[in-house]
Amino acid sequence: MKTLLKVIGGIVLLIVVGLIGLYGYLYFEKQAKDQEQLSFPMGKMNDWEWQSEYHRVQIHKPSSSETGSILRKVNVQKKYAVVAFLNHDYTLIARAMWLVDCKPGQRVTTSATYSDGSPQILVCSKVGDNTFLTITVKWDDSYDVTWSLDYDGFEVYANFVNWDFSELKQEITLSRGVDEAKGSN
Repeated sequence: MKTLLKVIGGIVLLIVVGLIGLYGYLYFEKQAKDQEQLSFPMGKMNDWEWQSEYHRVQIHKPSSSETGSILRKVNVQKKYAVVAFLNHDYTLIARAMWLVDCKPGQRVTTSATYSDGSPQILVCSKVGDNTFLTITVKWDDSYDVTWSLDYDGFEVYANFVNWDFSELKQEITLSRGVDEAKGSN
């Protein structure tokens, strides 16, 4: 009977140690993936933090030389990020940035077209030590949009429904107050 209890105890101990090991592995794997997303290269803007870890949306808060916060979502496997910010009139500006080797200033005409039939063009930009093909879009009336398009192999997908723009809106509103205060002196 003691032998049977020792065997069962040993099996339980092995299972517990195995589960602890699995949990540790999964935890550190998640930490590594999080760090890979947070450190996706963006030139001087390298201090990203989670705005919503659940929705995988990151935020870069402005330094004294920058104008406002920027949100982004990274797709590490496809080597691109979607960054979004608000204009002073609260319109949504988004930019898709694919990390590729290209010549800065190079323009690539795609088969994707705007509503007027004109082609959408990707532009190569140098950001820090990296080059990106980029395209910028603007929405005037809503943040409840999904941007899903294939620019001839450069696919972008961003559902802005789960992006929280409230902090960016507050920054714009506060900047207007500061501007008015400067003007009244």
